[in-house]
Amino acid sequence: EDLVLIQQRETPVTGLERVDDSNGRGSSPRARVRKRLSKNCDYAGIISDSRFMDDNNIGKIVEALIALVPSESAPVALPARRPLDRENSYSEFSGRLSHLPISPASAAFAEILIVELALRNRDRLSFLWQNYLQAHYESRLRAIFLTYTEDDRSQLKIINGSMEKCISGMLRISCCGVQRGEICNDILQTWSLLNEVEETETKRSLANAFDRHLSEGLWRITRSIDGGSGLAEDGW
Repeated sequence: EDLVLIQQRETPVTGLERVDDSNGRGSSPRARVRKRLSKNCDYAGIISDSRFMDDNNIGKIVEALIALVPSESAPVALPARRPLDRENSYSEFSGRLSHLPISPASAAFAEILIVELALRNRDRLSFLWQNYLQAHYESRLRAIFLTYTEDDRSQLKIINGSMEKCISGMLRISCCGVQRGEICNDILQTWSLLNEVEETETKRSLANAFDRHLSEGLWRITRSIDGGSGLAEDGW
């Protein structure tokens, strides 16, 4: 995005998502860049064609998308996050992607592509979860749930679209996972991070900002469970 914006002399790179009223369309410079990229990149085709890729190639795509999503820093007093293992990475390119700055809207779109790839290849969900998705969602959700503010108003300054899409994506994968055998227990174990939240009157978790997402999603997960699910006691 930044490279494309730099090439446009009339559109200076400010690093901010702002509305440019001069064009009469009410869209930000970065939004116009994303629109041009969507025309040149067949995102739907990538998702569809992933069904015909081997594990190695689909792993490279998922890992590259994960590297694009910026990571939130958890508080110092809280447990350290599990970083993505770059030494055993399939692609060195993903390591370089992690240093590229992207806008919150693009990070949210990357989260959407990650979950769409996972659901499109649900027969390989166990492979994707154990090698890529587990570390990604555990680290991101830990940082979100264990970030505290003084009140709800302060949370509005922190939350962004990528956080919401991360939680929504994890909920969608959980709903799909309960029908995919024993891997469902490992997937649902991620939600035990909610048990680590410790709140007081002046210490509110960022999870409160997504309480409706979480309550609706957990209800949908429970509704998806039937006699054919491989859910064990740990999953419950």
